[in-house]
Amino acid sequence: RRSAFLYPAYVTVAAETGLPLAVIDAGTSAGFNLLFDRYAYSYSGTAAGDPDSALELTIDTRSTKPTTTPAPEVTWRVGLDQNPIDVTDPDVARWMEALVWGDQPERLRRLDAAIGVVLEVRPRVVAGDLLTTLPELIAEAPSDAALCVTHSFVAPYLSAEEHRHLDRLLIDASATRPLYRIGAEGDRLRDGTFLDLTHYEGGAASKRQLAIVHHHGEWMEWTA
Repeated sequence: RRSAFLYPAYVTVAAETGLPLAVIDAGTSAGFNLLFDRYAYSYSGTAAGDPDSALELTIDTRSTKPTTTPAPEVTWRVGLDQNPIDVTDPDVARWMEALVWGDQPERLRRLDAAIGVVLEVRPRVVAGDLLTTLPELIAEAPSDAALCVTHSFVAPYLSAEEHRHLDRLLIDASATRPLYRIGAEGDRLRDGTFLDLTHYEGGAASKRQLAIVHHHGEWMEWTA
C-alpha cells in the first residue's frame, strides 16, 4: 500500500525530467512496491495508475491532492534486498498469507492481488547489501532514463555512519549522471513520516519534502 504515496513521487520525477524512469527499490522485500506502475489508485476518489490492474489501492488525501498524471513510463527496474522474499514460491506465498491477521480480509485481498502481479511481471530482485551492491546497479541503469533510487522504512536499519555513506555514495554517482532519491521514512526531528525527493547532480544534492504520509499508506498530505 506504500505504492499509493510513492506513485506521485515518480510522477513528479517523470514530469520534471521528461524522461522514462529507471528504478532501483532498496529494501524491496518481495518487490511489490517495485511494480507501482502496475496498480490502480484512488486518491480520495480521483483515479490514477493502471485502470486494468487487478489491484486498486485507495488512499485518503488531506488538503491538496498530489499530481498523479500522466502515468510515468518505467523502462528498467530492479529490487535490492539482503533477504529477498520470493513469492513465486507457493510455500513462501502461503506463509506471507498466514502472517496476515484474521480480522483483515481486505489486507489479504491486496496481498493476493499483489502476488498475482508479481507472478505476471516477474520483476528482477537482487540479493545484496545496500551500500556495496547499489553502486553496481546504478552503473547498470540505462543512461536515457531518469534514475530513481527508492527506499521506504529502511532508515531505521542503518546507522548514522551508514546514512552518511549512502548519501556520499549517491553524491559521487551523480558526478557522471543525475539521479533522484525517493525516501519515505520516519523523522523524529519533524515528528512524522515524510516523503522526500532528493536530486543529485554534478556532485551536489538538493532535497525537498513532497508529503507527510501514513506509514501504512492510509492517508497522505501533499505539501510540495
